Amino acid sequence: MNGKAVEAGKLNAGGSYTFPITENTKVPLKTDRAAFAITTPEMAHGTIIATVDGEAVDDLAKIPGGSKVVRSTRRPRLAFQELGCKRYCSE
Repeated sequence: MNGKAVEAGKLNAGGSYTFPITENTKVPLKTDRAAFAITTPEMAHGTIIATVDGEAVDDLAKIPGGSKVVRSTRRPRLAFQELGCKRYCSE
């Protein structure tokens, strides 16, 4: 604490440390940032494009917490035209 390690003998039973704050105090901590998995459905036609913090990624299994994730889909143009024509074109 304040640049000095806390002696093991001064820790509480659970490994915590209790102290009065009488001045500005810095307490460095080692933390692990959580990671998350994002699953997407399989697409019969087209592609799913994902970016994490602005960079394209293929693996969405471990996305760091706090990341900005953008997911978009791109349909093949021909497949869209064929589907659209089947639905809306008269023969």
